[in-house]
Amino acid sequence: MTVRWKQIKIAVMGLMLSLAPTAIAQQVATDEPQRIANGTFELASTDGTPNGWPATTDTVQWPVEQGNRFLRLQSVRPGEMVSVYQAVPLTAEDKAIDVSYRVRYDDVKLGEKSWYDARMIVNFKDAAGARVGAPATRSHRGSSKGEWRQVTQKLAVPEGARQAEIMPSLFQVASGTFDIDDISVRRMDPAKLPKKYEMTSPVVAPPPANKLPKQLHVDGNQLKDSDGQPVWLQGLSVDSLQWSPTGDRTVQTIRVAVEQWKASCIRLAVKEEIWWGKLDTQTDGGARYREVIDSAINTAAGLGVYIVIDLHRFRAPEQQHLDFWVEFASKYKNHPAVIFELFNEPYGITWDVWRNGGPVSEKVKVKADVATETTEGTRTFTAIGLQQMYDAVRAAGANNIVVIGGLDYSYDLSGILDGHAIDPGSTGNGIVYSTHVYPWKSKWQEKFLDVAAKHPIFMGEVGCPEKWSDFAFIPKAQQREPLGRDAIWPNDMIAVIQKHKLNWTAFSFHPHCGPKAIENWEYEPTYYWGAFVKDALAGKQFESDRLR
Repeated sequence: MTVRWKQIKIAVMGLMLSLAPTAIAQQVATDEPQRIANGTFELASTDGTPNGWPATTDTVQWPVEQGNRFLRLQSVRPGEMVSVYQAVPLTAEDKAIDVSYRVRYDDVKLGEKSWYDARMIVNFKDAAGARVGAPATRSHRGSSKGEWRQVTQKLAVPEGARQAEIMPSLFQVASGTFDIDDISVRRMDPAKLPKKYEMTSPVVAPPPANKLPKQLHVDGNQLKDSDGQPVWLQGLSVDSLQWSPTGDRTVQTIRVAVEQWKASCIRLAVKEEIWWGKLDTQTDGGARYREVIDSAINTAAGLGVYIVIDLHRFRAPEQQHLDFWVEFASKYKNHPAVIFELFNEPYGITWDVWRNGGPVSEKVKVKADVATETTEGTRTFTAIGLQQMYDAVRAAGANNIVVIGGLDYSYDLSGILDGHAIDPGSTGNGIVYSTHVYPWKSKWQEKFLDVAAKHPIFMGEVGCPEKWSDFAFIPKAQQREPLGRDAIWPNDMIAVIQKHKLNWTAFSFHPHCGPKAIENWEYEPTYYWGAFVKDALAGKQFESDRLR
């Protein structure tokens, strides 16, 4: 933000009114007044400390860049709480407030707990100073790469609150800097608050047997049900349980996916450490997480559709992943709706290690000691081969279909035809090979279509972003496709899926996990991907012979 705009803001606050252009002053004068004092930090004493804010210390600083003063919180001692605050008076008429500010952050590493990060905290308190309601927070981690970012929190004011405590904080982080500027607090119309959605999943009991879908088995390169009829799985990837011990509207989202988007298959990403309750936020040993997964399975099964449980891990399986499948397969063995996807995205290993296991080395971040920042190190582990993982599922007595992803983040299935196919053994309902296809992947024929001629394929992840800047980690040489309004990839991809009747679940049926198929919790499809997916699930036929 320019210094001139700072001056205009201050003018509107009535602090430097004579300096602001009349037209702008009249335009902003109709807005709700600013509530926080000196939120721009530009009114300062001779030592540079902004009026109404704390003096400079080793952790609280007031740098000036190009004439613009801002707040910098600096982590000096790992694990220490670094914060400032200002109380904003509220009245009984204040039903909602808009808290806006700019942030910039760098090298913010989490502390001992997963929520120890850089954050803006808004506490509401009553006239006696007691907290009312839960704090509102907005977290920041890693780096903003030198960019200032505008943030807005639109908050309902709890009944009885008479002040809002605005508190930028480095919340016991291991390291980092947190820059804040241009804080504003204004009353807003509560009717304009974002709609609240129930994020917690209800508990769903097992459905009666006559509601369950028919058991599937592999027959050549097809899936067939117990009556011998071909089954084509088409659906959506329901995400959040790979990062959350409670999930985000998991059960509700499955219902929408089936009832409104006409999905016949759900892919549900999970993690073994959350299953066992090992996150520092879990105090129940994973009981609630397992309950959500069980309710998700019961919901899908009760709607007559199939659910693929994806162990959402990367690189190569390890012992804990095998242990998870022994436990999970024992619990859900032979459930007609449940399909097991053993490992999300193997990569960076040979086909022999993929199939049979072996030593794997990878670069990791390690801490030299508590006082120093992390450095690059090497971890060597023994990977569990996917043949062993598969055999363990069968040994647990589970005949469920098993999904196994290839190399290159599950994209490349070429090794299946080159002597590395998993031995299905003499028991079980068969193996389906999984590929993940995005616009930066090429050689479709070689990587998955040749395999599809001989084996059933499950395209467990397929999606298209709106713009390449959202996926800047993809090498420039692979950013070949036009995206957004000019994209032809979604049409071509779905045409291939339909032509070969590839089983698939579009990624992602979550508004904050990209490439996303929906914009929000109203489940509105994104124009650049979700609209194509919804049409395809509804039966629209896509035409194209363009391969990549």
